Amino acid sequence: MMRIAVRRTLSLLLIFLIAVSSLAVTSCSVLDRSGLLSNQMKIEAEHCEAFESAFFEALEKKDAKAITKLFSPRARSRTPDLDEGIEYLFTVCGGEKITAGKDNKSSLQNIEKGRNTWEMDAYCFFSIGDHEYMVSWVEFLKYDEDERMIGIYSIDITDKEETEKRDYPFTAAGIYHPGRYEVNQVIKKLVSLYTLDHTATDREPKYEIPDESEWNYLWDPEVYAGLDQQDKDDMAHYFINDRSRTFYAGWYEFPDEGGVVFYCPARFALHHGGCFGIRFNDDNKIVGISLDIYHAAYAPVEEGIHGFDDTRSTSGEDA
Repeated sequence: MMRIAVRRTLSLLLIFLIAVSSLAVTSCSVLDRSGLLSNQMKIEAEHCEAFESAFFEALEKKDAKAITKLFSPRARSRTPDLDEGIEYLFTVCGGEKITAGKDNKSSLQNIEKGRNTWEMDAYCFFSIGDHEYMVSWVEFLKYDEDERMIGIYSIDITDKEETEKRDYPFTAAGIYHPGRYEVNQVIKKLVSLYTLDHTATDREPKYEIPDESEWNYLWDPEVYAGLDQQDKDDMAHYFINDRSRTFYAGWYEFPDEGGVVFYCPARFALHHGGCFGIRFNDDNKIVGISLDIYHAAYAPVEEGIHGFDDTRSTSGEDA
């Protein structure tokens, strides 16, 4: 009986020790995560404060050099229209006394060997007299593949009452200004070309292939008339079937022959990351779209539609 009692006591003691050890490990894990999260929020708050202080001071002094220095080296190299953006900032609210208001931020970290990124999206309300504005910006705090990306990538300033109108599904290097408006609107319409079928009875939502009339007006008429029907169908299916695509830090180029080209790295639900490119003529009409799901190569965007045949998916057609 004594031996049985001793064994029971030892068993209970062992169970108790295991439980305490597990609790300690769990507690440490929770504390570690909490500490990491707290440190991340502290770093982001410091970056927000640094940007707001430098940006508002530069606006008040109309200091173009200070505005330029805010951007990362890569953002500066990708913004041939930076002077126009700075001029727009100064026209809207340069040289005036600024009172900063509430700010907010969100961030996204992508942890992948050799390709870690840490992107912060932030905004801050501010006022000049009785008028309220909002400045929003994107900053990369980490970017393993290209350290020249680290820093401010884009800045947008708008009237507080019109912030929702600037809801673009992409980020472009530099400063938003009215000269970009028409092109931005076209890209926004193009990447939003799917409609939800609310009559679907199953759990999966149904998306309809948009009629050509919903997007052909975005194109140059002569170029559109020469497009191959299969290429148009492939592009339409891409916009429907790859709903989980994500566009990353893009930029504009202004070729010597005229027009505008927008490049944007992208990641797709059904494919690896690649490059998305759109070429516009001087009337801001599309003349070419290319998609390369195999390379992040920013080759010239040729006239017409290219690369969407690589995204064909029989599973997507059933969605």
